[in-house]
Amino acid sequence: MAVTVAKNDTLNNRGIYDQSLRHILIPVGAGSKAGATAGWTVAAGANTNLATCAAGSTDATLVIPIHGLQIGDVIRRASLVGQVESAGNTAVLTLDIRKQTAAAADHSDASLGTDGSGNFTADGVISSANVEVTGLNEVVEEGESFYALVTATTAASTDIVLTGLIVTVNS
Repeated sequence: MAVTVAKNDTLNNRGIYDQSLRHILIPVGAGSKAGATAGWTVAAGANTNLATCAAGSTDATLVIPIHGLQIGDVIRRASLVGQVESAGNTAVLTLDIRKQTAAAADHSDASLGTDGSGNFTADGVISSANVEVTGLNEVVEEGESFYALVTATTAASTDIVLTGLIVTVNS
């Protein structure tokens, strides 16, 4: 018996080849909204699709819905895309991937994984190199939805601009 393996396939721990990884790019302006704590502005400028966290914000929250998932997809990791202007001060960025599940009485909301390693002290690019949630193994099922909760703290003369969220899944 011959087995054909695509370039991106990997052997999982059960000896079965996983399907190729799919990377879903979600523009941050596509349905995102400022969360419970003020500081983020979404798609406010002309001809932009950005989310900006202004200088001097403390634990400002941003909610980014995760679109493009299909029943049966397995969420593997997620990362942010953007940039920081630090002006020599510190900006802190945390990414939390969350799942909401429908239930008769209400819905549940649970964290799947968090990465709080985005501590920036110089101007820089935000990417999977510095803000990424890994080690996820969440199968998408009917009755569930997913979102990213981004929390940022910025000092004086420091701001954060996000352009997107990348979610990696096995289909």
